[in-house]
Amino acid sequence: MTSRLHISLLKILLLFFVSLTGCTEKKVETFDVNKFENLVFEAIKGNVTANDTLGNLFDLTLPPPKVINKLKIDSVKSFDNKQFYTLLIESENPIYNRFAVYDSSLVLYLKDLSLNGYLSWRKIGNNYLSFFEVTEEFRTKDRINLKRKSFYRITKDTVTLSLRIFSDFDDGVIKINQTIDNITPEVISTILNGHPDFPLSKMWSNFLFDPNSLMYKEYPIYFDSLVTILINKSADGIEPAIRDINSAHQSLGIEKSASDKDEIKNGNDQFTMFVPEGWRLLRNVSISKQLLSPQTGTYILNPSLGASFSIIKIEESQRIEDFIQTTVTDSVAGNYIVRFSEKIRKGNNYFRFFEISCLSLKFVIVFESPMRTYENNKKIFEEMISSFGVKC
Repeated sequence: MTSRLHISLLKILLLFFVSLTGCTEKKVETFDVNKFENLVFEAIKGNVTANDTLGNLFDLTLPPPKVINKLKIDSVKSFDNKQFYTLLIESENPIYNRFAVYDSSLVLYLKDLSLNGYLSWRKIGNNYLSFFEVTEEFRTKDRINLKRKSFYRITKDTVTLSLRIFSDFDDGVIKINQTIDNITPEVISTILNGHPDFPLSKMWSNFLFDPNSLMYKEYPIYFDSLVTILINKSADGIEPAIRDINSAHQSLGIEKSASDKDEIKNGNDQFTMFVPEGWRLLRNVSISKQLLSPQTGTYILNPSLGASFSIIKIEESQRIEDFIQTTVTDSVAGNYIVRFSEKIRKGNNYFRFFEISCLSLKFVIVFESPMRTYENNKKIFEEMISSFGVKC
């Protein structure tokens, strides 16, 4: 029969939610390329401070990427001699793909999270008009090979996405493409081509610059519309496609949001916990945040709040100090023996550590919440930690 924490014990655990006051201003420093690279690797591993410094480059509510195929950093000067650092990250799962641009003080100018497949980039333009061009190569519906190009216009004060177009379509039968012919501040021209049976040879498209949106636009949108029609006419493939945030989360093994008053039951680890609507959970994943070494456990997160609970089953002979650097000094005893740390501020987040044991079963729980969402959501956090039950 599952035991529950006594109300008195739960009230003691509310010490977990005593608020802290005061904050410090973020120090801005100038970094060279090597320091910048080190920050990026730390952010990839889940380091909150490094990720904040880089303008929240990654969503730390998601598990760290398993495989990074490519990480490329370049130092580039604009036409007016301003120094930029470009960052291109290509991952096995495209949800982690990134193209970002910073200045020498690590001020974020651009962060694009919507890139697919194999990535490459180059700088194009002349002395008065410059762009970063990023090329994506990917496959859809198992057999259609696509290329898409994004053009980010560089000015003295901004780097903005100005044009995104398909450049190649190849389904094994139909092969069509469009290539850049000319670029000016007012217009970008492309040439369209296709095989003899497809009437595209030597057609032109013009994209006119709109100063209000800072985008180059075509009316009507011919080539991209044609590619979309051809994709939609093709039968669906077998491989799962990432089309939106839900399919992206599913590609990581993240389950759908639990319904209100839902209780997760982990039969293998022998615990239960209340998971409100809006929270997601990953089972049997590698957890490394605030741990001395990665451990396999259950990760429960709320993407909108940025809060999470990491639950790790440990051996009866082990202690929480075997897994974390923080000293645990407080304890209470009831149906369970609970050892816990004081709330700790690290960067812009709060952390709290628990060791909960019942007979031979023992668990470590790591709680994390951004300071900005903590105060308004303490009740939810209280209900969740209070609902933790052990089948002892």
